[in-house]
Amino acid sequence: MRIKKYITLLFITALIIITIFAVGNFAKTTIPVVNIFNVIKSKSDEIVQSTGKVGYINQKNVKANYDCVVTDIFIKENDNVKKNDEILKVAVVELPSNIDMGNISKIIDKYKNYDISQAEYKTIVAPESGTVTSFKIQKGDIITKGTGLFTITDKSGLSVKLNINENQISKIQEGQSVTITGNAFDKKSYTGKVISIADEAEETATDIGRETTIEVDVKVENPDEEIKRGYTAKCAIIIASDDSSIIVPYESLGSDNKGDYVYKFQNRRAEKQYVIIECELTDGAKIKSGLKDGDRIIKNISELSDSEAQAIHIEGE
Repeated sequence: MRIKKYITLLFITALIIITIFAVGNFAKTTIPVVNIFNVIKSKSDEIVQSTGKVGYINQKNVKANYDCVVTDIFIKENDNVKKNDEILKVAVVELPSNIDMGNISKIIDKYKNYDISQAEYKTIVAPESGTVTSFKIQKGDIITKGTGLFTITDKSGLSVKLNINENQISKIQEGQSVTITGNAFDKKSYTGKVISIADEAEETATDIGRETTIEVDVKVENPDEEIKRGYTAKCAIIIASDDSSIIVPYESLGSDNKGDYVYKFQNRRAEKQYVIIECELTDGAKIKSGLKDGDRIIKNISELSDSEAQAIHIEGE
């Protein structure tokens, strides 16, 4: 009888163990398995993005301020000059207000034999130090007002010229930091700084039509042999920084008719917490209110049911 009693006890004990194990496995298969995201304060940057071409850091295009005849040339293409060096000398003349380019040869012929001895002479100088480029002028050429004469190029560094939409230009200031990336840079990024903002706007063609833009010049502060003139560069101009931002991954956010929410991890349960999103960033959403430093939230809320609170199982535990 005693042996039979022991056998019965062993059987009951084994049955209890099997039941506990089965219930535990069943719970694990029915309770969602989630990952936890620890909320901490971090740095976030608000940016304005634009794409442009890499070129020399400073190029000054010099145009004729009046109709004139070229009388003397003091330099040649690719000469290095200093600021205020003499480039060419011209005689100021009066050309017809509406020049028909089809008859420009007649105008040129007229002034080839024109006595300019009594004309006002002006000397055109280099506005900056650099290399003379785009210089195609010859002695005796007839130049109309507004015609490009030459370019002074500073080859000591590189910059990216951007066309910023007029709706965003008020956010841009000289001295702002810029992150520069591009497909040709082999996944590298460069640091930059806004060095100039044009005084006048202009119309430029875009994928959606024509828009009013302002040219912004960004200096590349750490160029190397991999970034070259003519490359396309994507610039992220940092217009504001916050070192105490609460940023959460997008997969931790949900939305219903009450607003945006996350699930906080509390007492081994996921509890719905409504939040207010300040702005959307590249790596997540910046939270204005509803969370604080040290909170723990569910990262993959797609595994949860849509309820105010529910039991969960943390992956790996």
